[in-house]
Amino acid sequence: KIWQKIHWGKKRIEPFNLWFTGLPLSGKTTIADKVYEEMERLHIPIERIDSKDIRDLIPDIGYTREDRNRHMYRIGNLVRTLQKNSISTVASFVSPYRESRKAIREMVTNNIVVYIKADVESCKARDYKGKYEKAIAGELPNFPGVNDVYEEPQHAEIIIDTDTVSPDEAADTIVKYVKKHYVK
Repeated sequence: KIWQKIHWGKKRIEPFNLWFTGLPLSGKTTIADKVYEEMERLHIPIERIDSKDIRDLIPDIGYTREDRNRHMYRIGNLVRTLQKNSISTVASFVSPYRESRKAIREMVTNNIVVYIKADVESCKARDYKGKYEKAIAGELPNFPGVNDVYEEPQHAEIIIDTDTVSPDEAADTIVKYVKKHYVK
């Protein structure tokens, strides 16, 4: 922890959390991975947190509204702990409910909501695993955008429309935002 506080010629970085949210297969993980790689190139102390990785670690997480909100609370605690140790985060989760995103915003400092916007048809077209098809058939309950809601963020700092912007352009926009607001 002490080494993060020694700056010897380093740029000062106040820990931030880039919270990527959007429909399943909207492009969150792809863009978040690109942003994370660029943050590492800038030597920003940062960790990558993705819903698939967390669900692999904690497989008993359900998909009901209550389960998802509880899960987001856990992730918020993880992000807060990392921030206390001067580590920023790039987190990508569908996080379909406003109340859980609001809870994250209240738990962590410098929370930057990145809304990865895409219409359901575009997400279906990107679905190489057939999840949308299964949700439409009723095999996957509580699937945001099909048989559960996705509540669009009302206060996103960054909105990326993946129907009109490439992943590289999106990552560039987000990195510029972080450099402007958090790299001193």
